[in-house]
Order: sequence, then C-alpha cells, then structure tokens
Amino acid sequence: MPGAAFSPDMVKTVEEAANTLQLPHKQMISGAFHDALFLARVCALPISPAVMIFVPCRDGLSHNEAEYVEPAHAVTGARVLLQAATVAAS
Repeated sequence: MPGAAFSPDMVKTVEEAANTLQLPHKQMISGAFHDALFLARVCALPISPAVMIFVPCRDGLSHNEAEYVEPAHAVTGARVLLQAATVAAS
C-alpha cells in the first residue's frame, strides 16, 4: 500500500508546539502501517486531519516486544500533543 501525506496544517501545528516548548524536533517518514495512515487516506477532510508525534525509544526499537520509552520522553510527547491540540481547537 502506498504511503499517505499527513495534513500540512497539522504537521505545522505540531512543529510549532515543539518550538513553543523549546524542544528539538524533525519530520520523519514512518514505514509502519499506523492507524494514522488509514485516517490520512480516508479522512482527508478538514474535520479530521491526521498527524503523528514520535518520541525516542530505547535503542531505536519500535513495534517490538523490547520497545521502551523513558517516562520523561512520554511526558514530553504528551506535552507536545496537548500544546498542538490546544492550538488546533482554538
């Protein structure tokens, strides 16, 4: 299945949230078939734009039984999500 681009507006909102929180960030391409891939394809309407926020995993392992996220990284990801959702809702 070919990939899908996420909402440019939501990508910008998440980047601005990271900037507001003075957090380093980068855009990434995910090779995994996340639910967000299907949302981006099916829900391309402005009512439900899709975007993903990644946090670092120990040893870079993701989608693996050994995957582990430091609690501080999980909190940081939640802070970015909250900031982005607050801006998107206003």
